[in-house]
Amino acid sequence: MSRGHCMSERTNAPGFTLIEMIGVILILGLLGMTFSLSLQYGVQEYVAAREATALSQKARLALTRMQVELVEMQDVRTSGGGTVNGSSLAFLDRDGVAMSFELTGNAVTLNGQDILVDGLGTYGAGEALFTYQNAAGTPWTSANSFDSLYKITILLKMAVDAGGSFDFTLTLSPRKSAPPNAPPLQ
Repeated sequence: MSRGHCMSERTNAPGFTLIEMIGVILILGLLGMTFSLSLQYGVQEYVAAREATALSQKARLALTRMQVELVEMQDVRTSGGGTVNGSSLAFLDRDGVAMSFELTGNAVTLNGQDILVDGLGTYGAGEALFTYQNAAGTPWTSANSFDSLYKITILLKMAVDAGGSFDFTLTLSPRKSAPPNAPPLQ
């Protein structure tokens, strides 16, 4: 058997050539890389959605607690250390008990000690935890009578791990004001 004859037998032998094997490995590598990138993206989206849900639940719980207390409040306290401004609200609850909500660092506290919600972001210029309005839509201050307090807006800026914040807002009207808390008839 001559040497050339052996080469021709090997060429016709069943199997894959080296080029075909390298092509298959490259295609499988590309498919694997694409799959891993899409899996990574899916996991990142899941983690972000889970964080957003947790922040939403924290904010909703805190806003609901504040709403329950503030809708039934009897009066605001400005004497005896009570303050009413963008970062705190001291008031008498429906039973006449002195209470307060205060922004302390990155948390809102109830009566200065119990943390109602934490993990708040930074409030920008013109933003505040509490804003107050009278029935005419102009700002209400503690120098005005409690009966003219028409609307309280609460803004919680929940900090996100990736930076920035989610804003949660609640607007309510105290029920115990002397004039009915409704827009004036026109």
